[in-house]
Amino acid sequence: MKFVLCTVIVALACVTLCQSLTQIWGRRMPGDHVLYGRNIIVYPKARATQMQTIQFPPSGRSNAKLISAIYAMDNWKNQTGFMPMLKRGGPSRPFANIELRGFYGKGFNATVLIYGS
Repeated sequence: MKFVLCTVIVALACVTLCQSLTQIWGRRMPGDHVLYGRNIIVYPKARATQMQTIQFPPSGRSNAKLISAIYAMDNWKNQTGFMPMLKRGGPSRPFANIELRGFYGKGFNATVLIYGS
């Protein structure tokens, strides 16, 4: 019985850790600097899934520099804020579209950093 209980606890811990919601695409290199940085706070809404889309470069602007890394970080310590998805572009491209999707009935606090040179 102890073995089964320990196995279940370890399995739940693995599932929780594997569902880390901080995501990194690419690799930051020496000489890179922040091309775009934004802190996003979305408040919870009852019976709704919150979503935020980040477009780089912002509308009406251009970017000639290539992206080397994108960091989408969850600012809540319990890692239950959002699920990041890279929809278009990304590392080695001059543009990116990132979607941050919160969980049902919850808000999130995220920081998105885009590095390039």
